[in-house]
Amino acid sequence: MRMLNDRRVRLWPVLVLAAMTMGLGPCDPAAKKSPPPEQGPDATAYIPKCPEHGQPIEVMVRDPRAHGEFTFRSLTTIALAGPTTHVVEVHDCQRLVVPSRDNPGDDVYGPLAMIFASESLATALSGEAKPPRASAVIYSWGGNKDTQTGDYDPLGIKAGFNCLYLSRINNQVQAMMVPVDVDTDCAKQPETPGTVLQVKEQPTPPGLGAVDIPAVARWEGEFSRGGRAQHIWIRCGDHACLVGRNGFTPSRPIPEPVRQKLAERMGTTPRRLRVMAINGWFDEQPLALPDGNGKLKVSKLVGVLVPHPDVGEFEQTSQFSDWRPVAYAWMPIESADYKQKLGFDAGINTISMRQGPPPDGVTSVCLDDTEGLGWWVKIESQGGAVKYMCSRRYLHNLPPEKMPGTVRWRWLDTDETTWVRCPQGCCTTG
Repeated sequence: MRMLNDRRVRLWPVLVLAAMTMGLGPCDPAAKKSPPPEQGPDATAYIPKCPEHGQPIEVMVRDPRAHGEFTFRSLTTIALAGPTTHVVEVHDCQRLVVPSRDNPGDDVYGPLAMIFASESLATALSGEAKPPRASAVIYSWGGNKDTQTGDYDPLGIKAGFNCLYLSRINNQVQAMMVPVDVDTDCAKQPETPGTVLQVKEQPTPPGLGAVDIPAVARWEGEFSRGGRAQHIWIRCGDHACLVGRNGFTPSRPIPEPVRQKLAERMGTTPRRLRVMAINGWFDEQPLALPDGNGKLKVSKLVGVLVPHPDVGEFEQTSQFSDWRPVAYAWMPIESADYKQKLGFDAGINTISMRQGPPPDGVTSVCLDDTEGLGWWVKIESQGGAVKYMCSRRYLHNLPPEKMPGTVRWRWLDTDETTWVRCPQGCCTTG
């Protein structure tokens, strides 16, 4: 199938998709037939936020019996993601960046959007030909008094749920974004026209193979070259794919001098190099800064988080009886805000973790809810300063292969910190 210039197309040929059998959570077909009961806060006053571990996923869904207006709902599971729904190492949640209407050349934050990767990403597109199948569910918060509508036109995303369908035809990956009423609709063939997106399949770096590509999805963008639109990085069978609007510009790789400095700390074996060469492991994005009015603004500062290559192998708390490096943060320039809250200098900053009593000279107490011992973070800046802070560990109760050793920037509408893989779950920094 050739790539079409017209982004709005007729339905794809009807091909049978296997219905997902994962737990459907509160948002199932039966719930769709009747208006849901009022839950949580007033829907019109609700402030969007990224999901938290162990907490329901709060969304606004279209009520077909209320002329398509939005109704507040709380979900426990996204069907396509199944048991990995709350594994932040697999998914991503950010405010998408859009060009400013008031100040040409600047960017502002648009809708808050979560991308949930399919639990079967690693096998969904393996082989020469595969029919369309939803590889990710995107939820974009909208329908309330927030200034954003929830729509993100470059990717064909509408407020509410959207399905990213991928297929392999003539050995090429095709993509289409289709808005839907509920997440369970992604288990079916699309019933309405969608937006055809461009796919750029990424070559696997020399010495690496499919086993080195994490089965995850994350938001990407290339803003330094004027692309000014975000795209999606996602595993597509035995490869990695970038999915974006027609003619989008891929993200630049981590600068070679930075990779060399990181390699000096991590080693140069293929397993160590993959966390810098394959985008799904690390996270790169324009960082948020306070705007002076209690909100965040898009800065020109692009920060990179890279996981320690062994962080996914550390499964026992006993491995953290002493400080162990878990990630590295590269900052191209110094930011007073990130220096104050996370201790980051310009250059490479090392993030380590330990479980135990407070470090020497620290009087605060951090208690882990499950073991009664504190989880601590130590950040050693490029300039040699050391900053300690509490961490909160969230257990996933899943086998290790479901929890890849990735690292992510953690979006909060009042702040921006980090997530990192830690024993049997993930841990906050900051």
